[in-house]
Amino acid sequence: MRIDLATLREGDRPTRSARKRSQSWRRLLPVGLLILGALLPMLAADAIDAAMERRGWRPGEPRLAALQSWAGALTELEAADLPLLRLDLKFKKYQRLVDKRKAALSAGKLVVSRSDFVPGKIRIGDAAVDVVLRLQGSDLKNLQGEKWSLRVHARRGGHVLGVERFTLRSPEADGYLHKAAIYEHLRLAGVAAPRHHFVRLAINGTPIGIMSLEEYFSNELIAGQKRPEGPILRFGKGLLHASEEAAAESDDAEAAVVGLGALDNYRLAPVRMFRAKRTLRDPAQRAMALRAVASLRGFAAGELPAERVFDLPAMARLLAVCELWGAAEFLQWPNLRFYYNPMIERLEPIGYASQAEPSEAEFALVRRSALARDLLVSRPMRQAYVDALLAEARAVVDGARMAPITEHVTLWRHRIRAEYPMVRADLPVATRAQAVLAGHQGPAVSLLARRASRAGFQSTEARVRLANPLLVDVRVLAARWHVAAAPVRRRKGEPVPEARPARRLPAVQSGAVRLPLSLTSTAVDGAPSWTELRWSRPVGLPAHAELEFDVQVAGRKKSFAVLSEPELVAPTATHHPFDGPIRAWLRPVTGSPGYVVPAGRWRLERPLVLPAGHSLQLAPGCKLDLGPEGRIVVQGTFEAVATADAPIELRVAPAVGDQPAALTVARGGSATFEHVRISGADGGTSGRGLVLYETDLRMKHSQLVGITGPAAIHVARASLDIANSSFEAIADDGVLVEYGDGRITDSAFRSVGGDGIDIAGSRLTVERCVLEQVGDKAISVGEGSQADLSHLRVKGAAIGVAAKDSSRTTLRDSRFVDIRGAGLAAFTKKRRFGAAHLEAASIVVKGGVLPYLAQGASRLLVDGRQIEASAINLADLVGAATPTTAP
Repeated sequence: MRIDLATLREGDRPTRSARKRSQSWRRLLPVGLLILGALLPMLAADAIDAAMERRGWRPGEPRLAALQSWAGALTELEAADLPLLRLDLKFKKYQRLVDKRKAALSAGKLVVSRSDFVPGKIRIGDAAVDVVLRLQGSDLKNLQGEKWSLRVHARRGGHVLGVERFTLRSPEADGYLHKAAIYEHLRLAGVAAPRHHFVRLAINGTPIGIMSLEEYFSNELIAGQKRPEGPILRFGKGLLHASEEAAAESDDAEAAVVGLGALDNYRLAPVRMFRAKRTLRDPAQRAMALRAVASLRGFAAGELPAERVFDLPAMARLLAVCELWGAAEFLQWPNLRFYYNPMIERLEPIGYASQAEPSEAEFALVRRSALARDLLVSRPMRQAYVDALLAEARAVVDGARMAPITEHVTLWRHRIRAEYPMVRADLPVATRAQAVLAGHQGPAVSLLARRASRAGFQSTEARVRLANPLLVDVRVLAARWHVAAAPVRRRKGEPVPEARPARRLPAVQSGAVRLPLSLTSTAVDGAPSWTELRWSRPVGLPAHAELEFDVQVAGRKKSFAVLSEPELVAPTATHHPFDGPIRAWLRPVTGSPGYVVPAGRWRLERPLVLPAGHSLQLAPGCKLDLGPEGRIVVQGTFEAVATADAPIELRVAPAVGDQPAALTVARGGSATFEHVRISGADGGTSGRGLVLYETDLRMKHSQLVGITGPAAIHVARASLDIANSSFEAIADDGVLVEYGDGRITDSAFRSVGGDGIDIAGSRLTVERCVLEQVGDKAISVGEGSQADLSHLRVKGAAIGVAAKDSSRTTLRDSRFVDIRGAGLAAFTKKRRFGAAHLEAASIVVKGGVLPYLAQGASRLLVDGRQIEASAINLADLVGAATPTTAP
């Protein structure tokens, strides 16, 4: 019955049943609203989850805790302590980026070239930096939303936060804090990794939000890691990308997939070089680059073993950190980057991942990387990896490694909470490190079961060496033969056959050592001991059969199975470094790994490379001639200590081709020279110098005469103490110190073509030294160095003392005569560094265009008086003052 106002006015009252029918919808309304309120979150679950993920929530986490974290961050209206980058682009340039993005989204991929760079300007604080930039990233997720990934290159020597080339990317693409934390761990472990910052970005005044700023690959990255300059290589992905395009256009899907699988192989990829044009223009850098490319190609082709190509400690630490974090993306071959260290002539890895991925739950992920598996073929590489994994796991569990990482992660999380309040600071590395030390991760590290050789399995007896590198005892209970099912081949179109189960057969021991067997734990920083066991091999046993052991970790009831592995050998045989005529005069040291060159005259016609950990001594009265291809590489302690009556002589012939140094001592602990004369052969001036890397140098009463090359002595990442020594007729720098410390006292530098003493990123004291006829700067202090100079006597130099690039220098009681340019100079050469500071007292300067020169914000104080900044072009001044030929 319908009720209306007319009926009511006429006085007709509705019946009771009619009133009930008229009010039923009112009762149903609250119920409907409740049902709708319950259904809406379900219908919008995907949208809600997507919004939460954009703010740092990970699927699987409790939503309530995430929402509480979000509520706690609502009061933080602006990102705290984050630098603001204001990017300004002209309308047409910005429109080019917009059009490029639309084309990429339409085509399903981004194809970039050098012509895609557009000019712009980044303002940070009061500074303005000219830049060029383009879109970046093959994954189209990098182009969605407002936070587009950008590759940015600073121009004219500019920098942003100390970085000249970098990538701006949404923090989501980097796993928020995940990748930044791994980078921090790698650097703490001694592995190079890009620098990473969180910044706020605004484009043409429009706020974009928080972005990740990640350093790109250039010489600045290497310098930031305190390493000598060298080329950076990678495996090119052009062939793989071309095959992907062809597969997308192919009608035969199966053939396309097969083709892609075959080309997803680093062995087939070409070797590329970052900033190739700039590197190849410099002859010295070009020579290093050619050696680096040849080494990497040789390894990829299986012609060179890992120990002859890579720096084993650095590579082992990269694998160990990736294993502890479960960071499989860092070991994918398209992400691998390599830096050629010219001091040790080896490739060091640079930890890098283009996109952050969740941590792997399973262990032994290094075995899923083809390049990592090929690295572990090398016996020294495998041992270095085991040592590094255990060392890093102990450092993590002890807290020594995790304390600074946790501090950085906590600070980063606080800074990005305004936009990403749900970001978690969970670090899975601690749990995985404990599992490594407890032996829970499986057979990869907990127990090494190595067959003696592949050929041994063709005989009637099998030999297996067992070792326990863990910090806990292990008990081997029993063994048996494990025969895995052989792969079944099928033709196209045939049904897939059922998987055949593996077979297990009894194993009979034939040696004196029997199971069960207890293997004691390995001491901290110790090497595991090996125990050899023998088994008789049954007739007809398949060639691919392995021995399987039941292993029990001390304190646990359950056991797990460990399969033996063949004793892996290098793909090519390497010659012993002491073959041929060297054996006639090189004598082993009794009781320790090392060799002695006795007194007498000897000649070395080819490189002498000592095994790692072996020392070398030159006896008093030793006269060693190095031929054009002769050189010495020591990876242990070096000692050349003689007397004034029986000095040691090292005469070096000019190199044929590019031989970096006459003597290289790397990671040897110390190198000692006393009463040693190093000179060019037959009085020539083309002798090669000394290189010391992570090796402390002690030199007294020694001479270097007629040396060419980058420096007579090049010391990096080490300390030095040079006293009462002389450097004469040096073609380039006398002493070059990079990222080290020490002192040079009572020494003379005469007729030096480059800098007398070049100090970069170091702390050095120079006292009572004479520098005469120096082609460039008598003493150069740069790149954040600290130098204490006193009682110097400089006669003839383009610049007496140059302080540059954030360096701090004190100078006193010194005399500068016949200066062609400026006596003292303070300036900035590399814009990524700040102003320099030079304070001098009680000095005399004679000659030169200017006695003192200060430029920009750099400060120069002489006897307490500040020298005003000058507008003179320093490059023109030094160019006019520097002779065109070496003295």
